[in-house]
Amino acid sequence: MRRALVRSLLIIHTSFFISHSSFSQIGTWQSHVSYQSGQSVAVAGSKIFTATRNGFFYYDKSTNETVTLGKTLGLSDVGISRLLYLADQHRLLIAYRNGNLDFLTLSDSGEPGEVANLNAIVSAPNLPSSRTINHINRIGNYAYLSTDFGLLVLDLLKDEIRDTYFSLRTDGTPLPIYQTAATADSLYALTAPSSLTMTGNRLRVVRFSATTNLADPANWRLIQSPAASVSSILTDHNRLYVSVNGQGVFEKDSGTWKLTQRITSPIVRLFPSTTGVILATNQAITLPASGTFTGSVLADPGEVVVDGNTVWVADAQNGLLAGRASTFERITPEGPTRDQFTSLYAYAQTLVALPNGTQDNTSVTGRQPPAEFFRCLINGGAVARLPT
Repeated sequence: MRRALVRSLLIIHTSFFISHSSFSQIGTWQSHVSYQSGQSVAVAGSKIFTATRNGFFYYDKSTNETVTLGKTLGLSDVGISRLLYLADQHRLLIAYRNGNLDFLTLSDSGEPGEVANLNAIVSAPNLPSSRTINHINRIGNYAYLSTDFGLLVLDLLKDEIRDTYFSLRTDGTPLPIYQTAATADSLYALTAPSSLTMTGNRLRVVRFSATTNLADPANWRLIQSPAASVSSILTDHNRLYVSVNGQGVFEKDSGTWKLTQRITSPIVRLFPSTTGVILATNQAITLPASGTFTGSVLADPGEVVVDGNTVWVADAQNGLLAGRASTFERITPEGPTRDQFTSLYAYAQTLVALPNGTQDNTSVTGRQPPAEFFRCLINGGAVARLPT
């Protein structure tokens, strides 16, 4: 028995632990990540692209197959935070937690093609260390990237960063921006509080016009929120809506906030669709024209996309969910239930992964067993999770 203290499950393709002659070859190492930590989802043709905390895959509606994606496809990085399908360009914009950006060309059916990388953010020498892209808001031919250090404008025709607007706290440290939403004349931003000693989120607004300098902090003003912590913001038909966990949905009307839907669920979020506002909680997804979807696998919706009569959910606990006929089906590739393990035990053609060490009190959720067993085919490189 051999024991290795590791932080991720990584298996060699040609031998169980080490292949000395091929450390640098793409395709020799094979990563086995969890596909349950759904972060973002995008629909392109017959493909449903899903990003998890450390994984990336698509589900093919025409064949009911899942295909995992990675650097062998030509992707420049790992750790995707957001996806955005650019339908008019047949490209998928992939944003990473370190600020890196990839443009993945897609066929009409959504089949992946060439990858173009934009590393202006990740390679910039003078930016703050935390560069996570938290949200992407497309407005015309520009994408507004909400990041941990400010707001960036990406030109989608030239594939270049057009402008960078730094946001700072009162002590001079970066002020994270979590999301933006725009009306005809205003750009709203959901941000962290201006001081590290404060809690909750804040709402800021700037006049949205060609003559307004968004980089000037004086042009931004703080607006009163309906509660201390707003979970998401959205505009629909030129109206601003916000969600508050445990309270519900508020609409800004003539300068005042009105509670339009009282919801006591601990998770309340809003997402856009062509037909109106999507309301998501940890218990149900409600569409403006297609009713309500519920199911026990719905736990923490990170992003929701409508696709005809189907709703696709990137759930932070259960991966990709397909909502059909008012209920949910879970769709994920084979893999471990988590990305972090404290101990690995190797036996003949079997790998035992333990999430908790003797000094580790890491919590275990309902879908995560206290130990995981994997059948390893040494020569073939395959790893299959065994039931526990």
